[in-house]
Amino acid sequence: MSLAKVYDYKNIQEEKLNLLYVGQLEEHKGIRFLIESLSESEFNWQLNVIGTGSIKKDLVAIGKGNVQFHGQVDNTEIGKYLSSTDVLVMPTLCYENSPTVISEAHHNNCLVLASDIGGIPDLVKDGANGILFTPRDVDAMAEAIIKLLLDRELRRKMGNEGKKLAYPAYDASVMVRKIEGLYKDLLKEKRTSTFSS
Repeated sequence: MSLAKVYDYKNIQEEKLNLLYVGQLEEHKGIRFLIESLSESEFNWQLNVIGTGSIKKDLVAIGKGNVQFHGQVDNTEIGKYLSSTDVLVMPTLCYENSPTVISEAHHNNCLVLASDIGGIPDLVKDGANGILFTPRDVDAMAEAIIKLLLDRELRRKMGNEGKKLAYPAYDASVMVRKIEGLYKDLLKEKRTSTFSS
């Protein structure tokens, strides 16, 4: 399956998928792979790109009119983009630790379509708050995009699930309790080592 064959699906043109990429415009981030794959397709899509990098000119050339480049955006503005998009796409080809933008996407009810690499699977639960695919696997990515394009309710459910899973982990009160717990554990260890010495 490839994105070029998406138009074979019934009523595919009636839906439009709004995608967002946030990150460096460099080869190892997989952004060229994403745009080239999308550019081969016939379905109705829009990709907003936030970030700068050395391959921007190349990406503009292959992006057609479906790709809008916004350059560097203030972190406080990213939430606005996430709240108005269907899917945050992270097609990275390299190891990622814990991308902050994924957590921001969850808080804005935006599901995540991402490479199954590094620490990303710790944040994106495949089939729950997003979909994971093997890096550089165009067929797997195409299948995921088609699935999301054809099922608006699935997009809504995954977006909501992302918020539910993210909120308890990043809520300020929860973070404070975790930090307090760490301090208490450290104090216990210190007391134990003092008494044993």
